[in-house]
Amino acid sequence: MRIPDYDNCLVNLSNSILKHFGLETYHPSIPSADKMLEGNKQIVVFLFDGLGESILNKHLDEDNYMRLNVRHRLSSVFPPTTVAATNAFLNAKYPLETGYLGWTEYFKEHPNQPIEVFTNRFKLDNTSSPLPGINSKHLACFNIIDTINAHALEKTRAHLLYCYPVDKKGPRLLSSFMKKAYKLAKQTENSFVYAYWTNPDHTLHHKGVDSKAAKRAVRKINRLFVRYTTKPKNQDVLTFAIADHGLIDVKPINLLKEHPEFEKMLAKPWAIETRAASFFINDEYKQEFKKLFNEYYGDKFELYSKEQVLKNNIFGLGKPHPMVDLSLGDYLAVATSNYHLIFPDEEPFKAHHAGATDEEYTIDLIGVNGTLLKEDKERWLKEDNEKALLEAKARLHIEDQEVKVETLEDKNKNTPEDDQK
Repeated sequence: MRIPDYDNCLVNLSNSILKHFGLETYHPSIPSADKMLEGNKQIVVFLFDGLGESILNKHLDEDNYMRLNVRHRLSSVFPPTTVAATNAFLNAKYPLETGYLGWTEYFKEHPNQPIEVFTNRFKLDNTSSPLPGINSKHLACFNIIDTINAHALEKTRAHLLYCYPVDKKGPRLLSSFMKKAYKLAKQTENSFVYAYWTNPDHTLHHKGVDSKAAKRAVRKINRLFVRYTTKPKNQDVLTFAIADHGLIDVKPINLLKEHPEFEKMLAKPWAIETRAASFFINDEYKQEFKKLFNEYYGDKFELYSKEQVLKNNIFGLGKPHPMVDLSLGDYLAVATSNYHLIFPDEEPFKAHHAGATDEEYTIDLIGVNGTLLKEDKERWLKEDNEKALLEAKARLHIEDQEVKVETLEDKNKNTPEDDQK
């Protein structure tokens, strides 16, 4: 499998930010990012979940604003998924060090039930964990926001900004979200703002990589990124746009339905991710599991022992967090194709991430400040507004037709669109 470039990834970018504020770094920074940061007092980093390079390039033309302002190509971390990657950036450390490995992990209080890290719910029955705050208790880190606020120079302030529903009181509209990010940046002479937006990941999961909904979501991000970065009052702010990962369209594998013989081999349900699955195997079946899994799925997943995972630094560099030993089982199955594992009765996604493909790993560092020429700004704003108007007119007719069909045939099963249109 391909391992991320751990000298040129999200972790290194956040170490560049620590270095810029004169703080101790944990890992090497990125020279090109260091150079971009020089002389800038106010910095905003927008992280658009799922907006990897492949998604950006698929839905925006080469001369669109965000693509024209790509400054550097980065790698995500392994697994390229939100839990691992956003926390790698926020903590300036690799998943191996933070313990944020993936969507579901095992905790010592519940050694046989995988818990969703962000929601604090049991994975298999979707009930809340009886131990509130279990995740923050075991996975809390002193992140770069805390570090900047505790140790940086006077008149310096760092902020976390999450949209709804991550923050129940957070902005619901992309426009108000971006407006608030710049408002926070302007509160002090020196500032850093990390602003996380859930799209296009949400749309891609449910609609697919090539969907019209995905194209609309990406183009809207581009359009509003133009609007807010080119406002005169924002042009002295260095604005970065990054992603945590990309996505690919996927097909489901219902492992226990396709091959029920695996059930007796599993000591407990697999964890971490559906494209990076950690298997705990009963001792007497370890060799048989390896043989059968490779026989059935060796063309779709690569299987690694726990020892191989740690030896090859798959989850990154540094000292392993205690959560690694709890959640990393006997084998790790890593997707190298367009398949993901699901539990019986689990709904599959149309697109997913956390596998070891270039599309999931590769992200762009987009950088903008006040160096834009006036005529370029006006052209981009005009072109994007014209495109938006044409798309809206076309979409109005299409969606009217779709509503009629869905109302008659499937009234109660509409998939809700993202609330960031």
